Amino acid sequence: MKKFEFIMEDIKKQIKSGKLVEGDRLPSIATSATLYACSKGTVQRAYQQLIAEHFLYVKNQSGFFVAKPFHLSGAPETVYNLTTGNTLINEFPLKEAQTSLVQALDNYQYQSLDLSYKGIPSLIKILQKHLTNKKLFVHEDEIFINEGIHQAFVDIVSSFLKKDKYVLIENPTYSYTNQFLKEKKIPTKWINRTDEGISMTELEAFF
Repeated sequence: MKKFEFIMEDIKKQIKSGKLVEGDRLPSIATSATLYACSKGTVQRAYQQLIAEHFLYVKNQSGFFVAKPFHLSGAPETVYNLTTGNTLINEFPLKEAQTSLVQALDNYQYQSLDLSYKGIPSLIKILQKHLTNKKLFVHEDEIFINEGIHQAFVDIVSSFLKKDKYVLIENPTYSYTNQFLKEKKIPTKWINRTDEGISMTELEAFF
């Protein structure tokens, strides 16, 4: 067994035995490196793998903490089917979502939820730098972050769709998108999507 695997197993045993419980802070990487007589890189690798397996989560500038135990009935999912437009609960990566939510609540617990519709300013700055590195030069004022594809769709259609135009939608799509189109009586055309994707020939014909 490699050293980082030994560290992982030791921490898992402490969690499963109750010695470490939800919310407990683990020793710093430097401290654990001394405790386990190994390099900081080895401890870092062990901690990161435990985060990936949802035993730990990291809090900005605070360290590593024991995550909330989470159990799903049945065999673990390896493939998530998100093509239906109305995902079944057991086909959604709940474990990953819960870990992200716990970490976000800890990191942003003192921030107001009354944010600009443009999105979180700190995330916009990160995106602007990322796009610049990709040779896509945009100003922060030109970046908008939506909560999801449906909200983005509603914003775009409400702001830019002209009266003599129609919306091209892949089928199947989100149920809420269908409701929005019907309620607003927006002219719509459909392009079918299968497991192989949409037909490029059909798409070209629309354009």
